[in-house]
Amino acid sequence: RCLTVLFVTPLSLFCVAVQSPLATTSTAFSVNFYPGQGFKVESRKAIFAESDVFLVDHSLEYAEPVDYDAEFGSHPELISRLAAILSVTTPDIEPPDLSGIDMDHQEKNQSDEPVGCSPLIRLVRALGNPPLNEMDRMKIANLLEQEITDDWLSSAPIGKLFPNIERIHLEKNLIESKETIRSLCLALPNLKAIHLTGNSICSQPSYSNDMKSVLPKSVEVLDGRLTESYTSWALEVANGSESPSVLRLGNADMPELRINAFKSLNLENLHCIDLRGNPRMTAASWKPLAGMVRQANATLETVWIEDDRLLKDYAAVFSTSAKINKTPLWLCEEGVAVDEPQASELIKKKVIDKLPRTALKYQMAKPDSPDDRITVSYVLDELGSYVGHSARANFRLGMIFTSSGTISILWPVKNVLVGDEVTRDYAETITDPEDRKRRLDELGVSD
Repeated sequence: RCLTVLFVTPLSLFCVAVQSPLATTSTAFSVNFYPGQGFKVESRKAIFAESDVFLVDHSLEYAEPVDYDAEFGSHPELISRLAAILSVTTPDIEPPDLSGIDMDHQEKNQSDEPVGCSPLIRLVRALGNPPLNEMDRMKIANLLEQEITDDWLSSAPIGKLFPNIERIHLEKNLIESKETIRSLCLALPNLKAIHLTGNSICSQPSYSNDMKSVLPKSVEVLDGRLTESYTSWALEVANGSESPSVLRLGNADMPELRINAFKSLNLENLHCIDLRGNPRMTAASWKPLAGMVRQANATLETVWIEDDRLLKDYAAVFSTSAKINKTPLWLCEEGVAVDEPQASELIKKKVIDKLPRTALKYQMAKPDSPDDRITVSYVLDELGSYVGHSARANFRLGMIFTSSGTISILWPVKNVLVGDEVTRDYAETITDPEDRKRRLDELGVSD
């Protein structure tokens, strides 16, 4: 595993690489999207510390100072790629809060009872001391941040007192076992939505598969995302109406479009659809829904999507109706309807603003004046850019010079298991705590 530095060649102002992303072809890594968290690089095989070296391309290299407007004018194909790599998706003007299938969180009921008190007393007080004659009619149970353990939840008579619960919030408790969830589902035969985010069970590698094995088909929502058995119930609850003006499907991670689930919705008043956070769906997947919108003669104005590179694909799906075409429809994450040139200009400005703050840098001697140095900035490709930050990283990133230019290398410093997230320390060389924090703040991450 010997790497030799050959020699440095003169660097042009903009060195552009537009190959296919390594992330889609690598046998060692996969890039996966998680709603609310973004892209993560995960290992597809076990990798031992110091065992392999992986090459990472640079999507862009440029010597500073640089006229971004002029250079991007010469390389317009880079805008959409860099926008995805740099996660340029946050709008300048925040759109309405369309956080997806989040089941009506009620305000947490505070209880002065100690953790070790009777499960019956604590359960009733945590749920707001409802009258006895109303307990069997309650459909929402909010038990957030109650320090609930597996033993406590197993012993609490929740099924006997509240048999008709449809939605239960158990976020930020101390639940660890899937068997606890299995027992809870058996005790609540009408349960349709369960929220467990913030419990240690959620951090277990097998969490997703465990939930598939213990949750009955009647559960349509898990942690704010639709399960494979979702029906119109989940859609109506998420949208708060059978006749929504905004169809909230954002961050639902829909496994597939079950068009029958939408048939109970009245789409006549629909003017906006949020489709972000559904990585398993393609533009073509939404065609049946687009057909229903046209049949309802809805005046659709805005569709929010995540990837601006797919604007035209989605526009082809949702703007085939003359009635829809009468409104200024363009699909952009800004949450406003604009035409294609305007959308492209917005994205370009954001890329130019973010590049100087997030690009990596190195210095090299000028070929004709070795005492003078040039600062060179570069952006990694999709695989390298989506590697997450950690102060306890399992990989390191370095750069080498070759006869054909520069390239980065990624190698493991810890043993990595299948499915582990690949991380590196974004500020590895910065030892001063304040300087380190400042750099991480620029990159939008923290230790």
